[in-house]
Parts: sequence; structure tokens; C-alpha cells
Amino acid sequence: MEIKETMSITEMRDKIKETEAGKTVTEMLERGYYDYDEYNMFGTGYKQREEGTARMGREDAAKIVNTLKVAPLKEFLAKSGTTGIMGAAYLIPVKLHQTLYDAAWSLDITGDISAEVLGPDSIPGTTLDVAIIRKDSDAPNTAHASLVGAPHDAYMPLKYSSGGELPDAALTTLKATLDFSNSFGYRFELARDLIEDSQWDMFEAHIRNAGSAIGEYATNLATTVLKTATDGDGTVNAEAGGTHTTTMLDIVTAYKANCYDKYIPDLLVTAPEAWFDGICQDTTFTAYANDWHNTAIADPVRTGLTLVGMKVLWTTCAAIAIPNATHDGLLMNSVVCQKANSLLTGRKRWMRIENYSEPRRDLAGATVTCRQDSVTMYNDSIANVLEVT
Repeated sequence: MEIKETMSITEMRDKIKETEAGKTVTEMLERGYYDYDEYNMFGTGYKQREEGTARMGREDAAKIVNTLKVAPLKEFLAKSGTTGIMGAAYLIPVKLHQTLYDAAWSLDITGDISAEVLGPDSIPGTTLDVAIIRKDSDAPNTAHASLVGAPHDAYMPLKYSSGGELPDAALTTLKATLDFSNSFGYRFELARDLIEDSQWDMFEAHIRNAGSAIGEYATNLATTVLKTATDGDGTVNAEAGGTHTTTMLDIVTAYKANCYDKYIPDLLVTAPEAWFDGICQDTTFTAYANDWHNTAIADPVRTGLTLVGMKVLWTTCAAIAIPNATHDGLLMNSVVCQKANSLLTGRKRWMRIENYSEPRRDLAGATVTCRQDSVTMYNDSIANVLEVT
């Protein structure tokens, strides 16, 4: 495998500064923040697209990305002071964002469970209204004689005689609203002497932990909306699990409930404990137990583990691994759904970095903020399996 060439921090600074994309990043940082989705060194930010900013060359971009991943944050901090490389300070938030993003990705499954994640360029204001077509129409069903006059799926084609008039589908809609009036984030500060004296990159480790926490928090927001399903059309299906145990029978029953509503599930969101309860302790489906067990042991969850055609996603967020004060353990909430019809997410802001240093005090830190909201679309495509005490 070919190893990508890296740049020194000096070379990276100069390469960014000489490009049109780099100039827009510098201008943004002078306003006091770094927001990758707005402006970035590659010229792919949505405001850069609107302004027609030229992108950086692919070879230079690859070298810079590799440098960001390889060079420790401690090196960026050391070379950004008055005795370091002039102009290197504005590279710190670029490195911070890369570190945060990589750490958040490991625990953030929001994109994996959403039909689409809308970016800030699709969200002009604080709220965004989403029109959802109701699936059950009041138009008469002429496709099947036994159902004439009965409500039908709004998207079902209607039968008519050649040369006749195609019946009106009589579609109706409801409105769901993505609301970004609340933000979430993390503020961290460390004394500079701790950074300087530490024999390993303490600050970067702290940032990775913060990024992981942000990723899990975003997942918790999205899965909370997914399992409660209060926005969209229809009614969420529910299946009661066992006493602190989720069996494969519970998952299959939830699967069948969605099928009855004409949604074939392709996604199972669950906690590791619930999954291993099913494959290791459940004897209901003994004939298949070895296959499930071998699949779970052999395949990484994030790279294609499946069950009955459903992609399996693990998470330890509070919406799935629910704290239970009356029992020495957790209640597990598994969600079976059809991804394309279940959840829509918007991210008005994702990991904006502000105040990444405070020279008036002996501190180095950053404030990282996000704005995210989700709505469900067709609740009949979702089924919950909740364990009981």
C-alpha cells in the first residue's frame, strides 16, 4: 500500500495560505471561529461553493489531511506561539476539528439511522418545516374489488379504463418541524504548563474524549426521536421484551409488525448487551443460534453485521441503554425500522470551534458547539422492543 506523503507544518501553512480556499479559512478565523461546513481548506464549504471559491488540488489536499492525522496537536500548539512559526496559530482549529470529527465518528450513528442528514445549506433559519404525505388516503381504492371504497396507501397506483380519467389520489399532508433553537457542545480548558510538561499529548487525548462524548450525545438525540416517533404519520409499533432480556423472538415479532404495515425493516439499532442476550442465551431459535453467534463474533458491527437482512448497529447511548434505578443494570431498547422512511435529521451546525485559545490566561482550550434535530416520517416503519423489569 502506498503511504501518502506528509508536509511539515510550515509547508502546510504556506500551501493553505497561497490558495483561494485557504484565504477564506483565514478570513473566517479572523472572525473568531472555525466551521468546516462553512469554509474549509479544501474549498468544499457551502459558503465557498456559493462564492465559487477554487478548490485545492487533490495531491496537496491528500498531503495536508495526512499531516493533520499524523502530526500531534502538541506540535501545532508549540509552533503557534510568539516564538514559533508565524501564522501557524490558525492551523490549530483545523487540527482540532479533525481530531474531534474522528473521535465523534466512532460513536455517532446519526447518519447511519437517518434517511438523510440535511446540512446547514439546506436550513436557512432556526426551524425547517417538513411536509409529510399521509400514507392512508381517503380516496376510494379501485385496484382491488374487495377493497372498493376503503382507504388505501396514498402512493398506490389507481386502476382506470383506457381513455378514462385517472382518479385523484386526494393526497393529504402533515407538517413536522426541525427545530434548531437549542445547541449542545463542550467547553474544555487546560493549563499550558500541563501541556508543555506532559510526556504524552494530554490535550489531544482530552479532545478525543470530548469528541466521543459529542458523537454519543448526537446519537442519543437522534435515537430518542426515532424510538418515540411523535412527529410523523402513523403509529409506532411496540413489542415488550423479557425481564432485562431481549430475545430473538422479540426482534422477529417487531420485524413482523413492521411488515404488516408494509415496511420491510432493514435496520436494527440495539445495545451490545441485548444483542449478546439474543445470540448467546436465547434458546428459542436453537437451529439458528450458531449462525448468529458466529456472525457476531467474526464481523465488526460497523462494517456489515446483519440479521434477517437488517444492518445491525450497536450503541451505548442513554436512549438505547436506558439507566434503571430499580435494578442493578440497564433496560435495553432495540429499534427495528426501515431506514428510508423512518428518520430525517438536520444539522444546522456541526462542531463549530470558537475561542480555541485564551492568551490573557494561562489556558488553552476550545468551545465546540452543535445544532441538530430530527423528526420521524412514517411511524409505521418503526418498531420498539423495550425490556421490562
